[in-house]
Amino acid sequence: MAMFDRRTAEDDERYHALRTAMIFEYYGTRRIPRSLWVNNRTSAWWETVVPTYTDVQWIEDFRMSKHSFH
Repeated sequence: MAMFDRRTAEDDERYHALRTAMIFEYYGTRRIPRSLWVNNRTSAWWETVVPTYTDVQWIEDFRMSKHSFH
């Protein structure tokens, strides 16, 4: 008859704590620096084209009424 090791809840907690610490150690040292950039855009389209839209065109392009948009 073979003897089986039985893990207790305390053993499971220790295992998961150690595993979590190892994962944080591994990924913490390999963190990729992030950056954020934005293109400057002109508002010419909004100022020249949008005011000429009919109600039907507005709803087709924006899927809401002009009243909802403003």
